Amino acid sequence: MDFSKFQNKYIIEGTLSVYSLHIGKYRPEENFDSPTIKYLNNIAYIPGSNFRDRFQYKLKTLVNLGLTLEDRKLHVLDIKEIFGNINTRKNSNNVGGKIYIEDLIIEPNNKNSIYDGITINRGVGIRKKNNKFDYNIIENSTFKLNIILENLQDYEVDLINIGLNLMKDDMFGQKTTGEIGRCKLNIDRVKYITKDTLNDYLFHGKMKTETQEILNKGKISLNIEK
Repeated sequence: MDFSKFQNKYIIEGTLSVYSLHIGKYRPEENFDSPTIKYLNNIAYIPGSNFRDRFQYKLKTLVNLGLTLEDRKLHVLDIKEIFGNINTRKNSNNVGGKIYIEDLIIEPNNKNSIYDGITINRGVGIRKKNNKFDYNIIENSTFKLNIILENLQDYEVDLINIGLNLMKDDMFGQKTTGEIGRCKLNIDRVKYITKDTLNDYLFHGKMKTETQEILNKGKISLNIEK
């Protein structure tokens, strides 16, 4: 944590419940042509970067909705201010973001299933002969979610809150066009530190704990243009 410019820190804890999910690693295994991505200890997970990209996309969809940040309209640069601008090319200006999302680890009650698929020749739009494959689906399982945010302005906290609400019933992962990927997000609690509570954190290691409502700062309004 950078205390030289400290304003606040939020840790959002929750779960992502999946009815069915596929995030493949593009390397066949014994039972699946397209297995679910896993750690070396065979524990399935959702990469934090995948969730981060989806979360950023949902916020970007708000730009043309008419949201107002106190005295001006929401702009895509407001979203980039939170997520940063990371470019791996040389001579690029990299700007660090204010958000970090840990890998979502599956809880023990997981169930793997095999789904059949076929390969389509996209040039002519028909199935390729003798080209059936099996892909791994995780069903009726729960993943642990941790989002860490630092040095947010109040309107940025509001944006995070809105984004979480948009993802509470969403499609996620690969093969969503095949009705796979329906998920439900639940926020359990929000731990936070502000300048007013920094003393308790530094000397006692304590963070304040609230519900998601703490993320509603009231700095954003919706003006729908007719």
